[in-house]
Amino acid sequence: MDWKNPDGSLTRGVVIEDGAGNKVASFGGGGGGGGSVSVSNFPATQAVSWSGQSVSLSGTLPAFATTPAFTLGAALPAGANLIGAVNLDIGGASVSLNNPVPTTESYASIATGQVSVTASATQVVAARAGRKEVTIVNHATTSVYIGGSGVTAATGLLLAGVQGQGITVTGGAAIYAIAASGSETVSFLEVY
Repeated sequence: MDWKNPDGSLTRGVVIEDGAGNKVASFGGGGGGGGSVSVSNFPATQAVSWSGQSVSLSGTLPAFATTPAFTLGAALPAGANLIGAVNLDIGGASVSLNNPVPTTESYASIATGQVSVTASATQVVAARAGRKEVTIVNHATTSVYIGGSGVTAATGLLLAGVQGQGITVTGGAAIYAIAASGSETVSFLEVY
């Protein structure tokens, strides 16, 4: 890089200017994230921009401040550091707790099957960590009751005896069913 001096001569190398076209006369100080930097021959107003391991200066300092000193703060400690808030503006609407960004969940796998449910508690699906939901559908006209391993007709959730009647349950717990009488086939579709 060439910098043209006021006398018309050229200076080769890296030249720091003060924003008004004047070469900075001296620049010194520490580095490595915790040192201080001394700069002289700057105009009256300065601003400091930090990017990685470099500092850029611009602006004007008051006339009495001929040698500003900049102290670089210590690095943030490892781990989560809550520094402030981030404001997002998507499509003209601010994102907030009351106006969240709509999302669509996506799951990689499904499992299907059929189970013959009798008059004693029968496992329809086993427990599965990470399951989003399971839909259970009654195949005929006998009512079925859904619940945990101790489900009974008195304690279970009714899946009416209507062919095609279904219920969707969220979470990863094992699901059992019991038929009101005899046996009944139910099918399931599990999303995980």
